[in-house]
Amino acid sequence: MELDYEKFDLLDKNLIYEYIIYLSGISKRIENLNRDDEETVLLKRLRALKIIWFVFRYVFGCKTYEQAEKVISKKTIETFKLSTFFNQGYIFIGSNIIVRDVEDIDVILKILYERLNYVEGLRLFEIKQRGKNRTTTANKCTKEIAFFRRTVDYWRENEKNEKKDDDK
Repeated sequence: MELDYEKFDLLDKNLIYEYIIYLSGISKRIENLNRDDEETVLLKRLRALKIIWFVFRYVFGCKTYEQAEKVISKKTIETFKLSTFFNQGYIFIGSNIIVRDVEDIDVILKILYERLNYVEGLRLFEIKQRGKNRTTTANKCTKEIAFFRRTVDYWRENEKNEKKDDDK
């Protein structure tokens, strides 16, 4: 999933309102993330990432990844109930690798702050997983990167062939 980073700086006031109600304990869940009607998985992922971004960028005022990295702590994660997004499987790397370990929030923040693209995010997560000896997850990242590159190569090759056909 390639993120449209410009939209992260546009606050979704309804989503933030629901998040604040959730944090206060008035509501047991964030409605925008729990609707099953016409919501897509992609939108749920995006909303969860927007909340994480909101907390670090606007609540803590972190303008860089380095500043955000200093704020990451168990207390921050508990206070802002960020583990919910990991536990419920809303955080993904690439197209289908679920990030369930809240300790990987540093990777998510690095992707968001440094505006990493699809492959860069996967590569970063792969490196961290190999460092934790989680070879199965790291191998999934490697396979997804390889699949993405094969797909892009295929598209490029088709475009070349179509151009050749058009030139005839």
